Amino acid sequence: MNDYEEVTRGKELLGRLSAHGESLFQVISDIRSIDAELGDQFNETYKHHLSTDLFDTFVSCWSVCTPESGDHDNLAMWRGYAADGNGVAIVIDPIALGLPDLFESEIVIYRVHYETDQEFALRALKVLEHFRDNLKKIEKSVLRANVGYAINAFAEVCFLLAITHKHSGFKQEREWRFVWRRHKDHDGTYTSLVRAVSGRRGMYEYFCFPIKPDERITSAPLDIRKIIKEVMIGPTDDSYLKARTVKTLLAAAGFDLAQTAVTISPIPYRTLR
Repeated sequence: MNDYEEVTRGKELLGRLSAHGESLFQVISDIRSIDAELGDQFNETYKHHLSTDLFDTFVSCWSVCTPESGDHDNLAMWRGYAADGNGVAIVIDPIALGLPDLFESEIVIYRVHYETDQEFALRALKVLEHFRDNLKKIEKSVLRANVGYAINAFAEVCFLLAITHKHSGFKQEREWRFVWRRHKDHDGTYTSLVRAVSGRRGMYEYFCFPIKPDERITSAPLDIRKIIKEVMIGPTDDSYLKARTVKTLLAAAGFDLAQTAVTISPIPYRTLR
């Protein structure tokens, strides 16, 4: 993950809102008081996950769009993510992706909530009250016999709240996140897809999602040549040359160019001076 704020912003808000006198203080106190011993472990696990969630989380960000309306041709997105004309908008056809109704995977998808601190506080309160009320329904003996599950559930709830929060100023992105965490991989299947790469800012690890069927990862019939519906060239001074280059690249990789369109944004290019 190249933007740690995707985790830290939500976690910092949870910590601040859980302080004495703040909006989440009472519900956190209620959760901890259900079982004093368990409550201490909730707190220790949460603090432990502050680091593991930060360094072992890999996020792939996608935006909702309807290509027929052209809303993926968004100047704000081009400016933010297209590297001054050197980026493209890749449109995935979710129908062609063909996800089965039920399948197990450690790669989880979340919808992002664009919200103020106050809106986040209200959402977090509702989620944590739901967790508290369900925890109270479990008999003490059953709870003590399944401490690990309860502790993990609390950590997951906090992570879910943190990873789905984003500043309201980014709402144009309409983002969904594919998320994978290394410490959730118990047999090394997913870890084998982590690669070290060298970029402009040095060495980084990337989780390389498979682009061909792999039953170990998902039963979805993945084939990148069938699920990419369009590649749009962003506003740039040599857009036609780049479009031809992309077509050559796709054709060499076995794409059907009648199925995968290569288009050019009609937004005029304005160079940086």
